[in-house]
Amino acid sequence: MDKVWQNAGVIASATILRPQLDWGKMSEALGGCLKKYSEIVSLDKASNPNSTLRDLAVSMQITAKQILRVFMAKFSKGHVKNRTLRLTYSYLAASHGEKYRHPAIKTMIRHVKRILEMPNSFIRTKFKSQLEHNGVNCIALEIDPRYIYFKDQRHQKLHEQGTEILLQPRQNTPRKRSIGFISTGIPFSIIDKAKPTSERTNSMQSIGGLLNSNFGIPFD
Repeated sequence: MDKVWQNAGVIASATILRPQLDWGKMSEALGGCLKKYSEIVSLDKASNPNSTLRDLAVSMQITAKQILRVFMAKFSKGHVKNRTLRLTYSYLAASHGEKYRHPAIKTMIRHVKRILEMPNSFIRTKFKSQLEHNGVNCIALEIDPRYIYFKDQRHQKLHEQGTEILLQPRQNTPRKRSIGFISTGIPFSIIDKAKPTSERTNSMQSIGGLLNSNFGIPFD
């Protein structure tokens, strides 16, 4: 019988299983985030007549959910590294589904901007980037690790340990001003927008290294 030789890359891709994300828990966490933001807006408007906070429109909440859906889809294919989702505004608009009229690109730009303005946003940072496979210019959105959940309890426990390390206050840096708590009881802060994005992101410890060292599974 003739031996069938397979490409090493095919064998590797078939044997390496990526951790599966738990959409139910991620969606629930996002719902808690949006609900908490609505409460923040109401309290701020009641105490401050000059409040600049605004409720998110239903369409913006749908876009927030789509960002997490795209994150989950790309993660399963190994296209996410260090919790950072890279995509174009047109791709995000098209992700709303074939049965719906795709939002305009300028609408997606406005939605992402408003989501980033939330003091308890599930997106930590946004910066310009490129898609790895074709070099097309895109945006990169770093998802807050507190909104990422795994189905496997071992992966989830390790992820929580890495998240705890990641969110520890850094030495020799001003402490962020806490304005409340998200639904999980973890304090959230207003991001110092004056501080360069690169300075904030480069000093963060990757959870991927923790997963790699403990499970031998790439956390892309």
